[in-house]
Amino acid sequence: MITRREFTGFLTGTALLASTGSATILLNACNPSSVFAEIEAWACPPAGGTTSPLQNAINGIVTILGPFLPPGATVLIAAITASVTAACGATQEYLNTTPPPVGIIAKIQTALTDIADNLQAFLNAFNIPGNPIIAVVIGLAQVILSTIAGFLGKLPVAAGAAKTMVIRASVRFSGVSAPVTPKVRTVKSFKSDYNAVCEAHGQTAIELQ
Repeated sequence: MITRREFTGFLTGTALLASTGSATILLNACNPSSVFAEIEAWACPPAGGTTSPLQNAINGIVTILGPFLPPGATVLIAAITASVTAACGATQEYLNTTPPPVGIIAKIQTALTDIADNLQAFLNAFNIPGNPIIAVVIGLAQVILSTIAGFLGKLPVAAGAAKTMVIRASVRFSGVSAPVTPKVRTVKSFKSDYNAVCEAHGQTAIELQ
C-alpha cells in the first residue's frame, strides 16, 4: 500500500481563479504534490523539535511587541497558535491517509486562512502610531501572510469548494497598511526572507535558525 505522500495521480483538472479586490490568486486543480510537504515542513515542528518555523516566526513578532502587548493579548496569541496547529494536523492527515479524507483540502485551506485572520486580529489590537517598530512588524507579517497566500494559491481545488476564496491582500498595523503579494516559499527561503527583514531593522535577536 502506498502512502498519501506517494499518491499524486488525483492531481488533475483545470485551474480556478479566485479574486479579492485588486488581488488575484490561482487555486490550482493541477498542482505539484510537493505543496503539502512544503506546508508540513513550514507549519509543523521538525523531528525532535517543539515549534515549527511558522510558530517561531510568529513568536518573534510577539517578542519584539512585548513592551506594547495589550490586555487580552494571550487569547489572541493562543488563537494564532491553535490555527497553526490545525494547519499542521490537517496537512499531516492529508499526507498520511490514502485515499485522502473527504474535505481535507478544504480543512487545510480553512486552517491557513485562519492563521492569516488571527494574525491580523492580533495586530489590530495595537495602537502605537509613529513607533519605528511598525516597519519591522509590517515587514515580518508580509513574509508570513504572503507565504500563506502562496500556499493557498498552489493547493488543488477542494471538491465542492466555492469558486472564490477570500485571500488577504494587505496587512495593517497601527494605522499603516502594506500589500501582501502571494509567494510560495520553501522553509529555507521563508527563513531567509524573514531574517532579511530582521537584519534590515536591527532585530537579529529574533532571526530564525
